[in-house]
Amino acid sequence: MAARKILTVFGTRPEAIKLFPLLHALTDDPRFISFACVSAQHRAMLDQVLDIAGSCPCTISTCCAPIRRSTCSTATLLTGLGRVMDAENPDWVVIQGDVATAMACALSAFSRKISVAHVEARLRSGPIHPPWPDEVTRKISARLLSCTGPDQDRRGRA
Repeated sequence: MAARKILTVFGTRPEAIKLFPLLHALTDDPRFISFACVSAQHRAMLDQVLDIAGSCPCTISTCCAPIRRSTCSTATLLTGLGRVMDAENPDWVVIQGDVATAMACALSAFSRKISVAHVEARLRSGPIHPPWPDEVTRKISARLLSCTGPDQDRRGRA
């Protein structure tokens, strides 16, 4: 059986910290080809963690320039993540959390019929308006995740 290509996507410092053990496990397992993509959602803080952790165990690409305004971030993320997915052609995409990067990644993967694994999201707040903007991205991601999975894989594989 051929190794599965796993794309892990993150954009914030907490996401990187939570995903490093998974990235190491995927890299150490011959059943997987692991690579990662970082958005620039919180790039300065993310770089601090990447520097402290040393080199990540897999190839990391950056999908977009630093995001300054939330109104353009989703479009920027969709475009950048779409380019990475088209170039790398992963079997699965791993997302973490409930930020814009996770939502855009879920949407990009959904449109390409790529299965998505969601590591975790924070506590549910209920209201979708500020000061809880991540509640909307979590709800959108969750809905898209319910539409993906091995049976939706574009390659027809489980």
